[in-house]
Amino acid sequence: MDKNFRNYENEIVNNTYKRMYREQTLQKKLNYKIHPISNKSYNIEEILPLFDTIIDKSDPDTYLPQSIHLLQTYISMKTKFNKDSMVSSLFLDDELNNLPLKIKSLYEKNTFSSLYSNIKDWDWLYLVAYMHDLGKIMLLNKFHNLPQHFVVGDIYPLGTPFEKSNILYDKNYHKQNKEYGEYYYFDLYEPFCGFEKLNFTISHDYYLYKVLKKTKIPDEGLYLIRFHSFYAFHSPRNNIRGYTYYANDKDWKMLPLLKLLQKCDLYSKTRNIPDFNDYKNEIIKLVKKYNCYNLFL
Repeated sequence: MDKNFRNYENEIVNNTYKRMYREQTLQKKLNYKIHPISNKSYNIEEILPLFDTIIDKSDPDTYLPQSIHLLQTYISMKTKFNKDSMVSSLFLDDELNNLPLKIKSLYEKNTFSSLYSNIKDWDWLYLVAYMHDLGKIMLLNKFHNLPQHFVVGDIYPLGTPFEKSNILYDKNYHKQNKEYGEYYYFDLYEPFCGFEKLNFTISHDYYLYKVLKKTKIPDEGLYLIRFHSFYAFHSPRNNIRGYTYYANDKDWKMLPLLKLLQKCDLYSKTRNIPDFNDYKNEIIKLVKKYNCYNLFL
């Protein structure tokens, strides 16, 4: 990963993670209703101005309006994705060599088209790139009005030991959590049960996943929304992939798509500001195609 990105020495960013690691608990997750609380639907063109009032205090890489970041990610995905490219091309050599042999072989033998042979129409992927962070709307007063450390930043599973692959692990903030040391690896979860069986931190990822479950976005797209901030697994800080003892076949199959979205998300953060009007018609067409124009947030 480019050392110029995800630099967490920034005090505001650091403090956001400090509060997250101290205060996010399994008990809070189980007691919190992570569903849309509004009985009013908002269309995407109403949401974007609200979205631009948000500042993500966990993100050290961009100070541009949130809607610009979404557009940059969308453009990056349209530019970079080629269904006929080899899946292994997403991984650095060291990263590829550290994968389980079966998974490494799977990635080296397949293109995106062959690995995901059930997918014939890939345009939902561009839509997911555009919408992936919309769940941050949880920060606003008229929605959940949650604090930053319960919305933004990396996600990780609760009810299990905190992995070294998480960002800022060495700061030991997680040791100040009241549940620290309470759960061992398989107290609550079975080995290789799959990430969908785990209780992750309260986050914009899971919230938007719940919102979009009623749309026509396919399962692969919903998975990307739900786990796109799971950096400890898809892009670990120490190059040691975390929580693999819970990963099932589906999680390994989805890893390349998570990597693809991560690269388009992170490396699209530049000072080149695209004009939304240049892309508006094609984006709105996609939004409507997958029944995402009106959302209950």
